[in-house]
Amino acid sequence: MYVSYALPFFTDLKFTWYGDVVNSDQRLEAEIGHEFELAEATSLSVSAVTGYAYRSGIHGWQDADLGADLNLSGFLLGVHWVYRPTLAFFDEDTDLTTNMIQFDGLSNRRDGLVSDPRRVGLEADYVNATASGVVRQQTGNSVYTYTPRQKLPKWLSYVKLGYAMSF
Repeated sequence: MYVSYALPFFTDLKFTWYGDVVNSDQRLEAEIGHEFELAEATSLSVSAVTGYAYRSGIHGWQDADLGADLNLSGFLLGVHWVYRPTLAFFDEDTDLTTNMIQFDGLSNRRDGLVSDPRRVGLEADYVNATASGVVRQQTGNSVYTYTPRQKLPKWLSYVKLGYAMSF
């Protein structure tokens, strides 16, 4: 569910609240943007959006998006840059503590590390099992499981392609 409001005297500024009624996740978004008519059926939209979110016990500034979209008779081409100040919203690990749980082969939601999806298959399973065995033997930690990790990026850029038609 969402509710959006734009000031009647400054419609380029819009506030939107998104609420997930099932999971209690919430996001408050502030957007400033403007559409410039370049020619008939051709426009350029520029916008800056930032969102403050509350999800799964974490709250804070989720992201900031700066973008430009060119609309040519319904065809859309856009470029966007996104900055994510905290990576906890994008980390699938569920432990919210800041304990040093890496010793058990885990990471927490605040470290920005996620399991590396490129490290799968028979060869990766062998390497991971060997690394786990060596650490277990040398430390006496029988729970440890080695999981290759990768760092989530704070900066993203993407291209948006699309087509819209109205009847």
